[in-house]
Amino acid sequence: MSSFALLIDISAKDVAETVYEGLTKTSKAQDCLYIDCKYYTASIQLKKISESESKSSIDDAEGIIVCFDPNKLESLKLASEWLEVDKDENIPIRLLVCETLPDSAIATYIFKIATSNHFEVIQLSPNPDEIEEDEEYGVNRILSAMTAHEWSNLTIKDSRTEPQKTITHQEPDVPVRVAEVKLSDANNKEVEGSIDEEFDDKAFSELFPKLMEVRSKASCLDLDKRRKMAEKVILVLIFICFFYFCQIYLPVFCGFFLLSI
Repeated sequence: MSSFALLIDISAKDVAETVYEGLTKTSKAQDCLYIDCKYYTASIQLKKISESESKSSIDDAEGIIVCFDPNKLESLKLASEWLEVDKDENIPIRLLVCETLPDSAIATYIFKIATSNHFEVIQLSPNPDEIEEDEEYGVNRILSAMTAHEWSNLTIKDSRTEPQKTITHQEPDVPVRVAEVKLSDANNKEVEGSIDEEFDDKAFSELFPKLMEVRSKASCLDLDKRRKMAEKVILVLIFICFFYFCQIYLPVFCGFFLLSI
């Protein structure tokens, strides 16, 4: 049986079409994604279905791409239901895709439900001020996630001409405005973290949804990489708490000290 992934259109036809065209453009066969990477080749059937299809259609699927419109309440509601169909987590590739997330509490909610169901949230056209350097998004990010999976029908390339290597999930770039936690790229570079020196109230208020985004994108990492990323995030939170503690209480301490001399 050939490998296949589901592309679910939940009142987001334009999003689903963009994803479909982007994934199938390199394949000569209809409704197929052809992967030809350094280590293997594979032809993946891409099945397009609507939200009205039976949820039993996910049986035997190796990937599920849920396309929705966050600005439509009904689309968001139905997408939430589809996120919960694989309670046993039998589907390795789990992507929740939209055009652009709204800059509101809805985005936080979307990251929360996606994370709780181990889905990665991908925007086709994220807000420009949210895109970090070298960050992968849109169809390119979807393709990377698909390529990182070991498909059941893949053909390993000849090890005599290509060095054989265990295929693992590609670590995504995880942008956090206050703390930029860069996960490893396709070459499995070490997890890096850097602290943004500029803090303000707006950045602090955005920290929670950004952390939810980190959690969402980290769902495809192995246990060791998750642990390393968690250590980086914890260090960032400690640094932020220390910064705000000093900002609020240090002037008070200094004032008491000056009054006592």
